[in-house]
Amino acid sequence: VMSIFLIICAGTCNYYPLYLSNIMTKYSYSKNQAYLFASFIHLGYWFLFPLGFIYDRFGPGISLIIACVCLPGSYTILNIMIMMVKSKIHIAPMVILGFIMGQGSALCFLVSITTNLYNFGENANLISGILITN
Repeated sequence: VMSIFLIICAGTCNYYPLYLSNIMTKYSYSKNQAYLFASFIHLGYWFLFPLGFIYDRFGPGISLIIACVCLPGSYTILNIMIMMVKSKIHIAPMVILGFIMGQGSALCFLVSITTNLYNFGENANLISGILITN
């Protein structure tokens, strides 16, 4: 059950089009700037190998703590920025925030899949297939 929850959390990064128009309107970003923010979310998601070393060295517990700080923390900061900041923000902090969001999402995915691959032995392919299709 926890693994399915982590996979769903990891998938929330794919819903950025829901708030992308709010960001574009609020800060007068061009489409290219908005797409840069979205690209860095995916770049953070796919640039996982440095965080893979953390998982290999410290296990799923520390990796999950980092994921729980990165993913909800970046959403919280993004919400605060949208709600409270009145002036235009340069695209650089948004891009960094998107990258951190992607890293948190990737860690949720990594912990869920690799822990189940380790725990379920010969049924690992079945379990990981069920998780990925959710």
